Amino acid sequence: MFDGVFLNRRELRSYWDVVIYLDVPFEVALNRALLRDGASFGGVERARVRYEQRYYPGQRIYLAEVQPAEQADFVVDNTVPQHPKVLKSPVGFKGD
Repeated sequence: MFDGVFLNRRELRSYWDVVIYLDVPFEVALNRALLRDGASFGGVERARVRYEQRYYPGQRIYLAEVQPAEQADFVVDNTVPQHPKVLKSPVGFKGD
């Protein structure tokens, strides 16, 4: 199993049997990142700048070019981790 950003690029797709895309709004992801990475990045504001100026612009390019949610087998709204919602699944999949 692998997890991470940018893993649904064309050159990697043939390596994955199943792709699950976790859909989370940037604002929610940023709040989580600040809690998780604030101390290791030298403070919350430094972490915010890094995400807003470096990480998220790269992710926006990836989302526009690769469209990972369209390529994924499953798309899960993970805005509220305690209550994920399956937005897309293969035909005939019976989950829940």
